[in-house]
Amino acid sequence: MGHAMTDEEMTRALRSVGYAAFVDHITVFDSGMSGVNAVAELQERTGWAASACHTRVSRARSVIEAGRVTDALELIAASERVSSQTRFKARALLATV
Repeated sequence: MGHAMTDEEMTRALRSVGYAAFVDHITVFDSGMSGVNAVAELQERTGWAASACHTRVSRARSVIEAGRVTDALELIAASERVSSQTRFKARALLATV
């Protein structure tokens, strides 16, 4: 586990990733594959620029390594700023963590 991450740091990291992207691609972020491979996988899945994928992988992994996945998913599940589909996915993921 990494350093203790404050709620503000977690929220900032999630905004860098994108709430929907965190939920949609959590299996890539939390896969155990190397950063380079995770970036390549995310780029292949989404068509996003490599730099954008690198930022998302890095920031999502900071949340995961800090042990804040449950908190992140709860925040996303309660957010009115995301689609109902994203909230539903976050709730479904919460049931598995």
